[in-house]
Amino acid sequence: MNQRKRERTPVQQQSPNHHIQNIQSRGSATDGMTLKLSLQQQKEQLSLQLFEVELVLRKKLSNHNDIITSLDEAQKCMTFLQQLKKSASECRCTMGVLFRIILPHDADTHLRREDSIRDLSTSSTTSLDLDALTPAEQKNLISGALLLRNLVRIKIADDADILTASTALKSTITFLRKIQDIILEVEESIDVLAFLRDN
Repeated sequence: MNQRKRERTPVQQQSPNHHIQNIQSRGSATDGMTLKLSLQQQKEQLSLQLFEVELVLRKKLSNHNDIITSLDEAQKCMTFLQQLKKSASECRCTMGVLFRIILPHDADTHLRREDSIRDLSTSSTTSLDLDALTPAEQKNLISGALLLRNLVRIKIADDADILTASTALKSTITFLRKIQDIILEVEESIDVLAFLRDN
């Protein structure tokens, strides 16, 4: 009795790229879930830190560009405070006194007006050795003071206020760096700021 030969159904061969794509797809989904789980575990702490930072900053953080800009400005403000400390020593005065001369709280000082920059040598405070500062140093100090006033809500009148501003800037920089790293890690899979604000 003749046995019929069974016809074999040809097996469709899949390219290696197809398998790699499947693995990558599963891996990406797993990575996304892992990142979101990790972010969820940190949410309460990060949300509180975001709230505190936005109490300090004048501008609300709406997107990644805001984080980059605010981080850059906060770092520049820390550099300004270091320069202010050095200049105050050279002028034989406190940082608070020098800051008030640099940027007095009067009708002529506007948060966004670069033409508020004035020559410190015209100050009526004759007890200070303002000649110790070059015109370039004076202009840099005032630019830094304007940047600081534009960036944070802290009104600076004395050394205690400067210490408060310095502490707030350090915390802000630490937080913004951490959020920036998280955003780069999750790419566009999660709107990190919206996630942290979502109660």
